[in-house]
Amino acid sequence: MSQLVTQGSLGAILYDSRIITEEDIRRALAEQERQGCRFGEALVRLGIVTAEDINWALSRHLDIPYIRLSRDSMAPDAATLLPEGLARRHCAVPVIRIENELRIAIVDPLNHEALREIAALCDCSVTLSIADEAEIRKMQEYLYAPEQNHPSRRSRLRCRRTRFFT
Repeated sequence: MSQLVTQGSLGAILYDSRIITEEDIRRALAEQERQGCRFGEALVRLGIVTAEDINWALSRHLDIPYIRLSRDSMAPDAATLLPEGLARRHCAVPVIRIENELRIAIVDPLNHEALREIAALCDCSVTLSIADEAEIRKMQEYLYAPEQNHPSRRSRLRCRRTRFFT
């Protein structure tokens, strides 16, 4: 394995899966330093990987399912358990509720604040799936209202994500 990445990190998973090379790692680390962004973001900015590649690797690393979202995969009644403002703030969407368990799709499964807040508000067990940010936003539009009509709309800020290690 490349000496540029830490065992078990996002970079190591992508490298071990032969999705990126040592040269890609070097370029991404330089971009990360230059732009002050996360390693995965640097890889995407450079066109080395797609956001889906990052989500897949993160899913594998954390042992959390990566799902593709569509209207058919959503249970609209689950939206009543997760208020729109909270869902938008944490870039999450409720997928389905089964008995006392709510499955949510979220961009950042390492955002412990979001998970605590959602679990406390929903008063049920919360299980996670990782999903693409664009798909989450699209499903938020489907389950709630278009974002421009939402009173707590923020100026095109991307979802907050925990800094991933190289």
